[in-house]
Amino acid sequence: MKPAQIFHQYIWIINILRAYRQLTFEELNQKWQEDDVAALLRSSSPLTSASTSARW
Repeated sequence: MKPAQIFHQYIWIINILRAYRQLTFEELNQKWQEDDVAALLRSSSPLTSASTSARW
């Protein structure tokens, strides 16, 4: 994955977290899968995390 693509993914995550304030990893991943802008950014894999129970 290119550095620019990774950067844009981080920006997408920051924007979502600012808009919704508090999300579980599962909620964030669901938004990632449903979002049209994220569809342009992501590879075929969903977001991953070592701990999915943490709240952002």
